This record gives sequence, C-alpha cells and structure tokens, in this order.
Amino acid sequence: CEEGFSGFLCDINNNIKANTSILGISLIVFCFFLFVTLVGVLCCGCQKVRYNRCDNSKHF
Repeated sequence: CEEGFSGFLCDINNNIKANTSILGISLIVFCFFLFVTLVGVLCCGCQKVRYNRCDNSKHF
C-alpha cells in the first residue's frame, strides 16, 4: 500500500481498487455482449429488409 496511509484507510483503498477492477471487467463484458447483440440484430434487420427473412447464411 502507499506510504502515509493508516491501516484502516489502507484497507478501504485496497477494497476500492479491487471493486473498481471487478466493476471495470463486468462493464467491458457487458458492453461487449451488448455490442454483439446489437450487431446481430442490425444484421438480421438488414437481411429481413433485403431477403424478407432472417437468414445468416446469406450475406450482402
């Protein structure tokens, strides 16, 4: 831990760092899945307009 912190503040600081990393990872994973889902929906929507059905085997 950084010098100048008392034991109590040191624990709080470490907890905040640990929670931030967990939250950061969760946020990245959530955003990734959201992005993948959005891309899938958009591609499906474009194909529905083009082919009148959602067929992933047909490309633009």
